[in-house]
Amino acid sequence: MATRGGDVVGYAYVVLFRKRPAYRFTVKHSIYVHQDYQRCGGGRLLMQELIDACAAAGYRQMIGYVDADNASSLAIHERFGFSRVGMLRGVTYRHGRWADTVMVQRSFAAGSTEPPQPISIFNNR
Repeated sequence: MATRGGDVVGYAYVVLFRKRPAYRFTVKHSIYVHQDYQRCGGGRLLMQELIDACAAAGYRQMIGYVDADNASSLAIHERFGFSRVGMLRGVTYRHGRWADTVMVQRSFAAGSTEPPQPISIFNNR
């Protein structure tokens, strides 16, 4: 959580990418920063905290979904080593129109090149 002057201005979390055991080393992340506090560095701090915590816990991949029109969010993901791996066309309906979503992905440690170690946080499923 990011705060400023006692107010919550942003938050971030991860969930397992899928519930099936084979996906237990991959998480999906979400980061939200209040519009009045965007471009103040909170998103970068939250992203770094998520990456550090997930890498330390033994996760191998982090997935995210970003509105295709959100250039700022796409840029921050690229700065943190995420690659664009897919486009989901017309999957959201907001502000009176259909919008596309970009799927981004980042590997940790050995990524998919070596067998994983046991996960130390969340449930081992």
